[in-house]
Amino acid sequence: MDFRASLCRWCPKRDEPLEGCRPCPRFRKYSDGDDAPLSAHDFCSVCLHEDDETLKVFCTRNRYYQQDLSEDFDCYQFRLAVQEKP
Repeated sequence: MDFRASLCRWCPKRDEPLEGCRPCPRFRKYSDGDDAPLSAHDFCSVCLHEDDETLKVFCTRNRYYQQDLSEDFDCYQFRLAVQEKP
């Protein structure tokens, strides 16, 4: 099942082959069956923007406002930066 149509609305990789999403936290949750809630750390640690000074305020506020929610973390600025190792 390809979960990306409904859950990865911000990601430009959602129309690419699913295997390219393997390093993404959502892939682990929805393809591998990991049922732990997705946190900001899960996403930010593999995000292209993790150390981007221009998004520092946005990212800090986004993590702050979502920290106590019972639902999975989400970020429209998330861009997968980590490639899977062979």
